[in-house]
Amino acid sequence: MNPKIVGNQIFLDHEITSLQIARDLKKPDGTIIEPTDEQRAIIESRHFGPAVIIAGAGSGKTETMTQRVLWLVVNGVVSPQEILGLTFTRKAAGELGRRIRERLSELRRARPEYFNQHHDLPIDISVDVATYHSYAGRILSEQGIRMGIDSDGEPLGEAAAWQLTDTIVNSFEEVEFSIQRHKPDFIVEAVMTLSGELGEHNESVGKLRTYLEDFRAQLLAVTIGGNDAIRSALETVEERLSILPMVERIDEHRLQTGQLTFNDQMSYAAKLVEAIPEISEIEKAKYKVVLLDEYQDTSYSQVRFLSSLFGEGHCVTAVGDPNQAIYGWRGASAETMGTFKDMFGNNCQEFNLLTTWRNDQKILDFANQVVGHIGIVSGLPAGVNALRARDTAGPGNLSCGLYVTPVEEATAIADYLEPLWNDPARKLCNESKRSTFAVLVRVKSYIPLIESALREKGLPIEVVGLGGLIHIPESADI
Repeated sequence: MNPKIVGNQIFLDHEITSLQIARDLKKPDGTIIEPTDEQRAIIESRHFGPAVIIAGAGSGKTETMTQRVLWLVVNGVVSPQEILGLTFTRKAAGELGRRIRERLSELRRARPEYFNQHHDLPIDISVDVATYHSYAGRILSEQGIRMGIDSDGEPLGEAAAWQLTDTIVNSFEEVEFSIQRHKPDFIVEAVMTLSGELGEHNESVGKLRTYLEDFRAQLLAVTIGGNDAIRSALETVEERLSILPMVERIDEHRLQTGQLTFNDQMSYAAKLVEAIPEISEIEKAKYKVVLLDEYQDTSYSQVRFLSSLFGEGHCVTAVGDPNQAIYGWRGASAETMGTFKDMFGNNCQEFNLLTTWRNDQKILDFANQVVGHIGIVSGLPAGVNALRARDTAGPGNLSCGLYVTPVEEATAIADYLEPLWNDPARKLCNESKRSTFAVLVRVKSYIPLIESALREKGLPIEVVGLGGLIHIPESADI
């Protein structure tokens, strides 16, 4: 019999458990990786409504989300085509989509009867996984005409948006004195930043102008007698007011010509789905299950967009960690996780995924001290969201060094890694099983020094990301 969904609950006559799925997906050498009790509670949840998962660093959230999809599909709750996964980067979206597709294919080869009884599936079974911005762009492209927005092209990249803004700023005839003393590049950057912030926070130029004018009046009232801090603040307010006409013009130009930035797409998409509820009905009918990855970093516009589409009790699972919120500068907030149920429905279930598979004990002890301090400063009880070590975790090693010059520090890093990499026990391992090392830097200018020191030790290295290409001779010449 097919499963039944009554209200927000799933009822199954016969359940294929996550343990059975794990055994069916055993590796060629016979290894079976069974989910933990924490993971099973999420994977096998009978709740078919909003849910939020606090997933610590290295806690296996991607694998847990993948297994949740498998459980829903093989138990006939939904088909793969009815699942939408959203995350921030194309790389993360590709990884999640690839993992789900591979697991579904492996499971169908191992147990085709799981699929035949519920679904008529194509050979290549997969779910729809995209970035938050690309999904917003898709909605705007399909439905934007309802608000008179014609946007079916690729959004403007950073360089193209800068060039467009530069053209308009330099052709602006009436530039107030308060901003004239700055170089054109400074003004262009200020206009782009303010335009983006207004979009992320769903505010208008008119509302900001009124606020700044009122604030200026308050500052002027207290400047009698002189105060450097007040005068500096007043100068900033005057500059902000003077660039608002430029922001207004560039925003109007992008909207009229359909040359939208990523921020524009998200902002207009949020306004669109708020104004036209029918779009929510269309998307809910298409996607019965929605997975939101890295939810702690969603901005105000993104939350408005998603909650307008999939709020009011739809089956939305948000996965994130308030301790890893890093995009506060563009409207994200660690509090987003705590307010999820207010945006998507009070019938929300909460789960924790705090056993980390990545680190040993000393690393976690130190990390929990740092996180605990942040939590206390934020008014949270001590120990909230503390990470736990896996059963097989080692004691770990935590060391700290202080060096006079960046060159000395790079040399010390190489001296530390070289004996570990060349350890005879490691060399005996199959190359595919050898663990790797990562060096993280705050400033890209340190990369050439560290790279050079590692190469002098004969260590094979890769500089990850486009930043690494800048330092190779061919790119440096260009």
